[in-house]
Amino acid sequence: MRMMFSLPVSTGFVAKVNAQLAARLAGFEDEVKKRLRRAEVARDGRDAGLAIGQDGLNHGMHDGKVVWCGAGLTRGPETIKGFDLLTAFTGILVGDDCVGHLFLDSLLAGVQICLQRHP
Repeated sequence: MRMMFSLPVSTGFVAKVNAQLAARLAGFEDEVKKRLRRAEVARDGRDAGLAIGQDGLNHGMHDGKVVWCGAGLTRGPETIKGFDLLTAFTGILVGDDCVGHLFLDSLLAGVQICLQRHP
């Protein structure tokens, strides 16, 4: 707030706004995940970033209209399972075929490799 509007704010103000926002968004992530689980085709990907105060990965999934983002420390199956999203997805997954997705192959209707980052 100080940088954007030259308005100093207290830690208490930030905490109060954070609590109000959390209350208004209660259930929102669950609804996003429900929609993505039902999608016929969805894109999955991840980029290097910060996760939980450490080097990690920003994970994401979208169906062209709805986007879900999460943070994890690895590309592995345990991280993927922890998001409780792809494990219930049965459509066609468009992605980079990362090793963390191999356990999903029998659940999916199909896999399409995204070549966006390949030469």
